[in-house]
Amino acid sequence: MSTKKVSPEKIRILARLVHLQISEDDILELQEDLGQILTYIDRLDELDIDQVSEIHSLLSKEPAQDNIQPSLDVETLLNQAPDRAAGYFRVPKVIDNPDY
Repeated sequence: MSTKKVSPEKIRILARLVHLQISEDDILELQEDLGQILTYIDRLDELDIDQVSEIHSLLSKEPAQDNIQPSLDVETLLNQAPDRAAGYFRVPKVIDNPDY
């Protein structure tokens, strides 16, 4: 089975989404690594798991009941904030990209 190909452009898009600056050499290396990972995942899809018993996890149990308790009032919380505006917490801008 040949290794899947991931285009350099897809890697550039991925790097941009996660705010990474990568060199062209790194793109070539990631192209190979991601291709191998995707090929391995495809191989896992080919496995016959009909005879494998179901795995039970904590998620299969009944969820815990919500325990409703009174919370602090809005003014008390806002008074503890380093910055506030119009009844809301004010936080620094973290995304400068206009695409978001």
